[in-house]
Amino acid sequence: AAISSRAPFAVRVTATLGPVGFFPWAPATLASLVVLAAYQFLPPLSVVAQAVILAAVTWVGTIASTITERELGLDAHPIVIDEVAGMVVTYLMVPLPEALWPRFLVLFTGFAFFRVFDIVKPWPADRLQHLKGGYGIMADDLMAGIYSNVALRIVLALNLLRFVPGFTS
Repeated sequence: AAISSRAPFAVRVTATLGPVGFFPWAPATLASLVVLAAYQFLPPLSVVAQAVILAAVTWVGTIASTITERELGLDAHPIVIDEVAGMVVTYLMVPLPEALWPRFLVLFTGFAFFRVFDIVKPWPADRLQHLKGGYGIMADDLMAGIYSNVALRIVLALNLLRFVPGFTS
């Protein structure tokens, strides 16, 4: 149940990714698609830039989700900053093709893995979500991101996307 304290606007907007978290159907999936879209059009990022983005999203997300949870309730559906962090982990240091269609296929494959692992929550993600406050909100999605990153790397290492028309690595 929500405690009646209202989160500051900037904090709530951060935790919910603006209006994305309040989308009536599958806000976590929509937040994940927002990250996919950003990666589709971002220039290649250095490992340092990726690490800084991950650290910032995780740190800010933990604080924002802790505060926003007090208003919206335990791990409330509108809190989707955890999906952003999980998707950043999914794509961490994954080589992305330059061409738009192959790049999209790699990103979509990572997105699909992330959504499955975030929903199924294989161990230890199922345990991590019970951590207190923003730690639990963020930790299970970070774990889902690790699983997704490994699964995506396996798909790429085995060149499994070569069976998709138009894919060239």
